[in-house]
Amino acid sequence: MKRKMRAQEMDSRVLKKVFVLIDLPRDETRGGHMRVWEKFAATAAARPDLPVDLTLITMARQRSEESLSDKVRIIGLPPVLSSHHLPFLRAMPSETDLAGWHPALAAMLVKAQVIHTTDAFFCMAQTAEKVAAKHHIPLVHSIHTDTPNYTRIFTRQLIDSHLGFFGLNKWLNDFVQMPEKSGKNKDQQLQNHLKKCRHVWHGPVAGPMPAPARHGLRSSSYLRRGIDKEFFNPARRDQAWLRQRFRLPDHHTILLSVGRLDASKNIHVVADSVRIARDNGLAVHWLAVGQGAEAGALRQKLGPHITLPGMIEGKELAKTYASADIFLFPAVHEITPNVVLEAKASGLPCLLASGSALYVARSGHDAVLLPDVLPPTWAAEIGRFAAQPKVLEAIGLAARRDIDDHRPSWADVIQQDLLPVWLAT
Repeated sequence: MKRKMRAQEMDSRVLKKVFVLIDLPRDETRGGHMRVWEKFAATAAARPDLPVDLTLITMARQRSEESLSDKVRIIGLPPVLSSHHLPFLRAMPSETDLAGWHPALAAMLVKAQVIHTTDAFFCMAQTAEKVAAKHHIPLVHSIHTDTPNYTRIFTRQLIDSHLGFFGLNKWLNDFVQMPEKSGKNKDQQLQNHLKKCRHVWHGPVAGPMPAPARHGLRSSSYLRRGIDKEFFNPARRDQAWLRQRFRLPDHHTILLSVGRLDASKNIHVVADSVRIARDNGLAVHWLAVGQGAEAGALRQKLGPHITLPGMIEGKELAKTYASADIFLFPAVHEITPNVVLEAKASGLPCLLASGSALYVARSGHDAVLLPDVLPPTWAAEIGRFAAQPKVLEAIGLAARRDIDDHRPSWADVIQQDLLPVWLAT
């Protein structure tokens, strides 16, 4: 009996070795996908009771390893063939590895008991498929980005920027329909990868991702996003600090956006809306936090009416959220935009496009969902908000209540969404 009890105690201490693959660089340009997994890793490191040994593998210029605890680490591996090695792809919003096989990654993955991929298209996913099949290691996947739709957008942008002469871009875009064909190819890649997985965490049912049944999945569920409710908090509000820190004009409504500055996020909708609002006599100023290819065009379009501080992180970012007046996010192809949760947790009234519907309990109550992404529509709503400070305050308070009452913490998501699958696979 004592031997049996000791064996059970030892079994309870055995850690499931989970490798999560993120085929993106972990640098100052990292976006929401990478930040989500950094949050998961930090939360797991703070929970020594979790029965998993967790390794995150990302891209890096040189091999690196950061130990967050004795059972949580983040390893960076150099790409075999970086997309940035190809000049015509350097305008893409993020770097990835275009090779079909990564020997160093493969050598590490043979030690895994679960391989968790987070993209279905590039080097890490292709390497994971081969290692999982050869060594009979369970493969699971979480969908973080609507890659087929973004492929359509970026293909069109690449064609327009490099083949705009003699109308060749119009022929490729509209007659050959190359963007649409590229998107369909990526969608097929996604389907093929998901069919090889034991479990898939998908996007929201009403969102842009295809229904799990379409892929013939054996097992699927929705992976939520967490929020640090203490860190992002209205208590950090300090408008005097915000104006001084970023040299913002007095007596202006401060519009805030946070994220990558590229066309796929509909960032020019904000720029054109600000221009229309100012032409209508509204004293508004745009604080655009982030980096991206469109930064120069935005500055040229708005001049002194936009502030571009680059990336902001940590407590300064939390304080910025809490101290602005209105948050703008016109992206329509987002699955689970982290920045919307952060803004709402900070008590910041939000004007959002349909891609953020998941995080709105009732439009007009805890945020406002706009019916389109036409600049006149957004400019009109900015004007309505700016003229009604009591409405702004009420929506900000309702936004925070929604976070407190209905949105999970990062620890909740690990415990309830990730851990049961990792341990059962």
